[in-house]
Amino acid sequence: MLKRTMLFGAVAILAVALAAIAWAQPQRAGAGPHHPPPIQPDWWNNPDVQDELDLTDEQIDALEEAHASFEKAARSLRFDIQQAKLDIERAFSEKSVDSKKVSELAKRLGSLHGELTESRIKHRLKLVQILTYEQRQKIEKFLERAHRHRRGGGGFGPGAGPKPSK
Repeated sequence: MLKRTMLFGAVAILAVALAAIAWAQPQRAGAGPHHPPPIQPDWWNNPDVQDELDLTDEQIDALEEAHASFEKAARSLRFDIQQAKLDIERAFSEKSVDSKKVSELAKRLGSLHGELTESRIKHRLKLVQILTYEQRQKIEKFLERAHRHRRGGGGFGPGAGPKPSK
């Protein structure tokens, strides 16, 4: 009876941990019909974008600095997330699975994902604070055009618009 209870407990913990890991995976941009394709991480270095948004040299420098700072922090968090996933796999591969240890590792993994999400949001806030409202509106239009292009509509650049009807 004790073996059956322990086995059931280990299976339940495994199921919860696997569900947590699957849920915590980052979603691919453009993965579905409601997700536009990603804009390049360093879009401000594109001369066409610089011209379209009328970015100043100060804005470009500030965007570059904010992005470099974010990438440094995000790289470290991504490494820690991968390490936490490996630690969970190791815990499940032990002869006797320690449910307390697995639970602590799952909490750590969730915390790291939370930190990365918070870091992304703060980064986006920094970018928004660097740009004017009008520039942010233009970026939204870029994303809309990219989304249409991905679905077979128009694309980036002058004259980009809806696909002509037949």
